Amino acid sequence: SSQTAVLLGPLLLILALLLSPAPLGFAVTSQAAQTFPLHFFYDVSAPTGSEKVLQNIVNDLNSRQPRLRLELNNTLLETGAGHALLEHLCRATRRGVVAVLASVLQEYDDVLHHWAQTHRILYFTWRLERPSKLHSHLAGEPSYKLNMLPDLFPAYTHMMAYLNWTQFSYLYATRAGFHRGTQLVQQLHQLLDVPDVYVDFRRVIPSAEQHNHETLKSLDQRLVQFSHRRIVIDVGNSQNVQFILDDLLQFGMNRAEYHYFVYSLGMSELLLSKFIHSGSNITGFDLLNGEKHVAMTHYLKEKHAQFLLKHGQPEANPPTYEVFVMFDALRRLLRAIDRMRLYPRKLAVPRLSCYGNGTGDRASSVSRATRQSLREALQLRQRLSGMSGEIVFDEDGMRVNSTVRVMDLMGTQRSQPIGFWSADNLLNITMDKYGRKVDNSSDTRFGNGTFIKVVTIEQPPFVMKKAQNLSKEELDKIRSGKQNFHGFCIDLAEMVFSKLGVDWDLHLVKDGKYGAVNSSSGEKVWNGMMGEVIRGEADVAIASLTITSERSKYVLFSEPFMNFGLSVMIKKPQKTKPGMFSFMQPLENRLWIAILLATLLLAAVMACLARISPLEWQLEEQLIDEDRIRTIRQDFNLINSIWFSFASFVQQGVDLSPRSASTRVIGSFWWAFSLIIMAYYTANLTACLTIERLIAPIDSVNDLVNDGNKVKFGMLESGSTKEFFRRAETHPYNRMYEIMEKDRSVYMNSVGAGIARVMNSDGKYAFILESMMNIYTNNRKPCLTMMVGTEFVVNGYGIAISQDKLELRERINEAVLELRESQDIARKYKEWWIEKGECTEDTSAKLQPLALSNLLGVFGILFLGLMLALLVALLEFCWHRHGSQGDLVCISGSSGVVGGDGVGGTSGIVGGEPAIFGSDASGLATDFLLDGLQPVHQPGLYPPHQQQPQPSQLHTMSRRR
Repeated sequence: SSQTAVLLGPLLLILALLLSPAPLGFAVTSQAAQTFPLHFFYDVSAPTGSEKVLQNIVNDLNSRQPRLRLELNNTLLETGAGHALLEHLCRATRRGVVAVLASVLQEYDDVLHHWAQTHRILYFTWRLERPSKLHSHLAGEPSYKLNMLPDLFPAYTHMMAYLNWTQFSYLYATRAGFHRGTQLVQQLHQLLDVPDVYVDFRRVIPSAEQHNHETLKSLDQRLVQFSHRRIVIDVGNSQNVQFILDDLLQFGMNRAEYHYFVYSLGMSELLLSKFIHSGSNITGFDLLNGEKHVAMTHYLKEKHAQFLLKHGQPEANPPTYEVFVMFDALRRLLRAIDRMRLYPRKLAVPRLSCYGNGTGDRASSVSRATRQSLREALQLRQRLSGMSGEIVFDEDGMRVNSTVRVMDLMGTQRSQPIGFWSADNLLNITMDKYGRKVDNSSDTRFGNGTFIKVVTIEQPPFVMKKAQNLSKEELDKIRSGKQNFHGFCIDLAEMVFSKLGVDWDLHLVKDGKYGAVNSSSGEKVWNGMMGEVIRGEADVAIASLTITSERSKYVLFSEPFMNFGLSVMIKKPQKTKPGMFSFMQPLENRLWIAILLATLLLAAVMACLARISPLEWQLEEQLIDEDRIRTIRQDFNLINSIWFSFASFVQQGVDLSPRSASTRVIGSFWWAFSLIIMAYYTANLTACLTIERLIAPIDSVNDLVNDGNKVKFGMLESGSTKEFFRRAETHPYNRMYEIMEKDRSVYMNSVGAGIARVMNSDGKYAFILESMMNIYTNNRKPCLTMMVGTEFVVNGYGIAISQDKLELRERINEAVLELRESQDIARKYKEWWIEKGECTEDTSAKLQPLALSNLLGVFGILFLGLMLALLVALLEFCWHRHGSQGDLVCISGSSGVVGGDGVGGTSGIVGGEPAIFGSDASGLATDFLLDGLQPVHQPGLYPPHQQQPQPSQLHTMSRRR
């Protein structure tokens, strides 16, 4: 019977385990529920809501196993609360906690680790820290601290070395982050075998916007000098990373030149839409396998929402990977407790003293054995599958043998995995950032001794065949061999590949095209250089190849080695000689009209001021037939004022001079105005009469649409230029594409054919091409072309690289950036575009004398003036002969006044009393005459013994005809 009991015991136990309702497989050996205390410590570094999520997990596990209960207590540690932490640990020790969980900073972590080693209590944490062995615990004893996250630093250093970052900025939040950055620099020195690694350390504080704004502003200003801006973000959990990314967005630091590396295991949870659409890149790691745990993720979120709804607390959003490691930690602890419940005597956990290992009684030794047995029951070396992957620990309590995914932005999608890292296989990149597979086999990976096949296209000055005293037929047969070609791109390839230390050769593209999609067969088939790179016939394409979004989906592009814009080329028009009215060209027509109006306005104002001012009226006397005649005269009437204005403007003298202060002031300003205008006119007149100008039929790209199709325009039949116009939705580009599609004869097969048509079109055809080619052609003989307007649609040339050459692309990028910063590319541009130009202005030509045709308009104006003067003289003669002329006569014994046109009408003085005749007479004129005017004495008018008559001696006047 004893043997039967021994055989039936294990069978009954297995049957009880199989029939247990607990889904996690926890064994139930007692009817009464047993409580196991836990304690969770967290501080400001912990993700928001961590304590609520952990409580939710505990409640869920308790509901699934009613005979086993976990009791969780939470404690928030304030900054600098080291003493309070010791008090809380004492209370937790007296409560007899089974384990402690914590998400705290390094200084608190060290205290908890020391306490756990002293009391042999399990300590679960999830910190992205390097493993540190505590010197205070007994030598040879295992660690009671268990880190649920793997050591990310090796993957971190290997990925940085793969990206070949030797100059970057480092944003850190804690001392541990700064220490990790210094360790990274040391590792990069060894892995990359480089003498210097330049790092700019900057401290940021999550949620401290003011501090971060000042730090990021200075960083952005410093990085302006670099074309490629690399930044490492090491600020802890994913919530802190999101805070920093939001601050970066406020400063516009999400441009295409920025590349961020995030030290975190929650890359897939970051909100990166604004970074994706701006063209910037972010690289990081992710712990979870999303496809495997989609159902569990949904389950946890649903349970968490129910918990929050029940307790009425705000929703928390800690990173998903931390939720999973919390779940795995508690699940592994419950499995260990379940194993020990098979032996109730060992499961007793008595309360301990705060100091030392126990109270010294038998309970102390039992508790010590219990806690040590609980750690053994965890089976740390056994590989178990958890929600965060395979879980296995080493003797130092670090999680090992984990695999993390390498994440990167993917085009217009969210972050996606591009590879993985593990301790066994190290770094393995399987995709590029566009989701294309990368072949990492030994025969295709880039390295020293690699031979690079280059495809290019013949296009001066980028790629040209060397003459080598060969005939045209022999030159046409040359299709390959870098020694047979020269040009800007040949020099660029030589400089780039010499920096990489690889051998290379090139060949011309078979169909002579850059590359466009041909969808006629129903599938997207690329022609030209793009097609050869995609099909693997060439590794790279180095030419004037435009970087476009469509092409970037099928090949990798390097950093642009040259920027350009689209432009319009036309035939240079013949120089136009100055015409007969060229003397009018120094000033615009509107300015001539303004000067004419100013002249008339000045004359009108001068006449009005002279009429009002008494000093502008003059009284003249003369003796006619023993009669003294007085005449009232005003010089500045309207006609005379116009004459004064014109004479002053052309710098000529006039016999009229203003007398009153008001007329002198306005006359002085008019003289200054005339002097300045004539100075400008004289300065521009020489150029307008001697320079022959080029008058183009169009002035800008808009004129191609607005000139009624007088000038036809076209472009290459295939390529990025046509693709831009095909996709354009703005005026005038969309309208231009519609016009070209109606007459497809305007499309050219090559740039050379388009240039030849421009030269032979006599200004009736314009060719749209890239500005670099336009500038080069305009500086080459026969010097018959010119660029119209300015550049539009700025873009860049890049080196196209096969999609399976990711590492080669990174090395080429480094080389191109170095060449740009060292001005080597700028010197090559100057050599091929400027120094080798053949079209220069002839400055040695003598100044040509003016011809009659240049000044024919001046003679025309003189002739017109002669005719107008004769006409005016004829009109005056007729008016005085047949018109009415009235003179005023005053008879007074020996004196009288005869006057006409005195105060705007006919006036006279009779018998000492004033008498005014005429349509414009007024009392004001009478006052001017008698009180304000001074008589004008003319020599010989009166004898010396005779005095000038006074107004009281005048007699009544009569009109005489």
